[in-house]
Amino acid sequence: MNTETSLWGNLPLDEVVRTPLIILREQATILTKATNGLLTGVVSMSSVTEYDLFGNPVRTAGHPPVFRATLDIEAPALDGYVFQVLQAEFSLVAYPVKVQDLLSKVEYNCSDVDEFNKALSTVLSSIEVRRAIGLLLAQSRSERQAA
Repeated sequence: MNTETSLWGNLPLDEVVRTPLIILREQATILTKATNGLLTGVVSMSSVTEYDLFGNPVRTAGHPPVFRATLDIEAPALDGYVFQVLQAEFSLVAYPVKVQDLLSKVEYNCSDVDEFNKALSTVLSSIEVRRAIGLLLAQSRSERQAA
């Protein structure tokens, strides 16, 4: 008789944590919907790995991995032109998170979700990003009409 018993205890399966990645993906979706797909918000994710002199990955005991998420704006009508907006770096515990505005090179250190949302709002609603969106939309519309 094979009886399986879970030794994991109570797993936090229903716990919802608003991670930086979830929030960035939401913002990407909002941009895509707001522009009717003329512009597409794209979020990519990678792990940040340090290497030793021989090119081997360095794993430091006791330090969680660091992840980097990038939020870009893609203009499909312009041969997939990509406009880089920001990067966010965070560990497995999600907060704190470091946000870098890729236009102004300003960095924000956010200790919680509220500070992260405030930094995102500052970057995404900046004059530079809004100007870029306006120009990308104008170019995309004219390219779509020409096709």
